[in-house]
Amino acid sequence: MAGHDDIVGVNAGPYYAQVMGVDGEFLHCELVANKFLSTEWHLDSSQEQALQDRGWALGVPSAGPNWSQEVPRAGAPWSVAAEILSALREVYRVDVKHLQPHGPTP
Repeated sequence: MAGHDDIVGVNAGPYYAQVMGVDGEFLHCELVANKFLSTEWHLDSSQEQALQDRGWALGVPSAGPNWSQEVPRAGAPWSVAAEILSALREVYRVDVKHLQPHGPTP
């Protein structure tokens, strides 16, 4: 995404989430979509509906092909982390002990 200043993410197997600083006001959050997953790892329609119910949008032209949300930076870090971990655990059915964080290098 053009204009991001940092990317922080987490992955477990084929699933990943990432958060990018877009500007001084918003964070762009993404969860991997089926387009980037092998067929055996695809989300089914009920999982995709669960993401929509949680406020995630798929394939927003300005955001790209993954599931995405833009949230205000103010007070966001804890709520963003909680939502991403919850979505990975509850929708993607990831065991959180398998999560591997990654972030910007100094």
